[in-house]
Amino acid sequence: VQTCALPIYYSLSNNKKKDAYQRRFSQSVEGRNFATLMMLPDAALGLKFLSELGIPLRILSSTATPDLWAEIAGQKLEWLRFYKIDIAPIFVPGKVHKKLYAGEGKVLIDDTYSIIESWNKYGGIGIHHSSWIKTISELKLL
Repeated sequence: VQTCALPIYYSLSNNKKKDAYQRRFSQSVEGRNFATLMMLPDAALGLKFLSELGIPLRILSSTATPDLWAEIAGQKLEWLRFYKIDIAPIFVPGKVHKKLYAGEGKVLIDDTYSIIESWNKYGGIGIHHSSWIKTISELKLL
């Protein structure tokens, strides 16, 4: 079993209006927020559990759009280095591209349900993340 995409940092916005979201998102990128987001309180628990599994791990993360790939990927790499997380990342230019990494025996942990649905449709095993206690329980069943 392989594990991809670790939900270990806060989302930037829950704003429902697209124009306001785009404006806020652009400000977040310009403010280098992907490099400075706080780690979720229970992320250390998840990282510890995953590291003890002895299986290859990857982080599968979206940069939202192709034109922001380099900037956001760079900020996310900086974030990983700051928190001393040495799991190799794969950055895709939008969440819809995550499904392209799905396949038999590949597990995706993600907090966006539509991504989990798509991952499962493409042959992977998706775990909808809401807390590491819940996610770890689901992983143990695998």
